[in-house]
Amino acid sequence: MAQKILCFILISILLVSCSKKPTLIQNPERQADIQRMLAVQKKLTSKSLIPIWDIFNQSLSPDEKQAMETAPLFLKSGAMVNVAGSEIKVSGDLGSILINCLEDSDQMFNNRGEVVKDKYKMDERLSMYNWWMALKALTKDLNKQKKFAETKFIGDINKRAVECSYNYYKVIPENISAKWGLVVFSLVFYVVYTMWYGFAILFMFEGWGLKLEH
Repeated sequence: MAQKILCFILISILLVSCSKKPTLIQNPERQADIQRMLAVQKKLTSKSLIPIWDIFNQSLSPDEKQAMETAPLFLKSGAMVNVAGSEIKVSGDLGSILINCLEDSDQMFNNRGEVVKDKYKMDERLSMYNWWMALKALTKDLNKQKKFAETKFIGDINKRAVECSYNYYKVIPENISAKWGLVVFSLVFYVVYTMWYGFAILFMFEGWGLKLEH
């Protein structure tokens, strides 16, 4: 009888523990501060580039700072954003988010970084880095949902647009005809160097007594 009662108690405890939803344990005051800063970030119209957490004299962890810096990217895309510590929950149209990302990438690729800086009130390179990190996290989440077509499309945008705009920012494009002398020299040098290197290997093998035969 005692064993049956003990088993019943253990089963009851197990059922209660399984029925509980997982919750994120956080400091309510901390979360309220972050939400307040995010609200001001959304309404800010000043040209000042002072980070919001500096205005409120708040010290954030690196992950919390990145979350706060990433939130405006989605807000400008017309999405609803909820920041809780270092976590971001986004609700919005994926197409609008990607269009906004592509517009920023195009501005950066064409060396119009001031447009991106004024848009998000932060360094333009930092904005593109946060885009890269955000899309990377998005593809990871979509992979878990087995949405592979969307994952591939977002991955292509991240690689071909965001990465290129970041890497080639402030690189001034020039017409190849303006550098024809350097181009011809480079091609000739490449051909001569390749042949020189090839013959050096050939003679080295011949010196060792090795021959290539059919």
